[in-house]
This record gives sequence, structure tokens and C-alpha cells, in this order.
Amino acid sequence: RPDTAGEMAAAVTALVPRNAVIESWEWEIGALIGPERVHAPHQRYLFEAIRMRSHEGRPIVLRYDLLQRNPAFLIRGPFEALARVYDDDRLAQCFRTVLVVEPYTLLARSGCWPVTRPPAER
Repeated sequence: RPDTAGEMAAAVTALVPRNAVIESWEWEIGALIGPERVHAPHQRYLFEAIRMRSHEGRPIVLRYDLLQRNPAFLIRGPFEALARVYDDDRLAQCFRTVLVVEPYTLLARSGCWPVTRPPAER
């Protein structure tokens, strides 16, 4: 399908509350839904991934805290899959899949809440 980024952006606009923090490294989605809605990892992680893979020839293992901005949602896509900024085990612990529009996946926070904010108070 030619406009999967547009399809995912439309779904996010319809499904995600306007004030919810969305974590994503998919810049095209951020551009379509409004960059102010998206928290993206700092560029230094991109440079670190390039160094690991291209210069050192080793697997990309980034130590990025995907919960640092307390996101309610997360969007995965081709760029994140290439750079592997989000830890798969942490994602499985803290998020559940809401919608897939290949190559993008929208996930909602389902766990790993701060100790000061138990699930009953959300």
C-alpha cells in the first residue's frame, strides 16, 4: 500500500488522546500527526547505532530508557527496527499492540507504571 504512514497517522489521530505522550522514532509519523505529540530518542542514539554497526561491526545494543517521558503509547516502524533503539523485552513487559498498519505498529502502555502512580489511580 502506498501511504501506510498516512494510514497510521490517521489511526493515531483517531485513537490516541490529543494530550497523550507518544514515544516513537518514526519521524514521518511525527510530521503527520504533529511533532509536538511525539517524543523521540535523542540523535546521539542514531550516531551510536551507526558506530556499533558500521565502524565496529557489532550488533546494535542501545541503552535507551523508553519510559523516560512516561509515554502512554509507542509507535514502532522501519527506522526503529533498523536502529533497534527499543528493547524488545521491555516493550513486551510494558506495552500491548493496539493496531498494525505494516510496517508500523501502535502500542499502548499496559504496565511498568511508576511506583508513585499505581494502575488504580490512572
